[in-house]
Amino acid sequence: MTDAREPAGQNASPLGEIKSERWATSSRNPRATSYRYAWATSSESAQTGEPPALFGIETPRPRLETIKIVDMAASNSWAGLAATYLRTREAHGDHELAKTELKKLVPEDAKEAVGHGIKAKRSKSGAISFEALQVEVAHASVQ
Repeated sequence: MTDAREPAGQNASPLGEIKSERWATSSRNPRATSYRYAWATSSESAQTGEPPALFGIETPRPRLETIKIVDMAASNSWAGLAATYLRTREAHGDHELAKTELKKLVPEDAKEAVGHGIKAKRSKSGAISFEALQVEVAHASVQ
């Protein structure tokens, strides 16, 4: 389908067969707008000699080669976070192991499993997630 004003084969559009100028510049067609912007900025950058920057976004900096070893002993922030990391590392391993074993205990045909303060829920895709339940502590009645 070609526009009546254009003979077939002239002004080939990167957008396919639709060659209506009104459609290509419409704000309802962001792809056409981005193509036009890309072509405009690339031709401008070719004239100025600068690398093109699409939509004014700065290109990411290249990763530097890691060559240094840094001593963080003087950093208080590092000390606090390192202590937390070392203190919770074993607990995290125990937590992941418990989740793995609990998942094995949930029957295949069960949607939910509840007990001892936790609830295991099976999603539609079959993944099991856990939720800690609020355990109400029974208080002695006050008279």
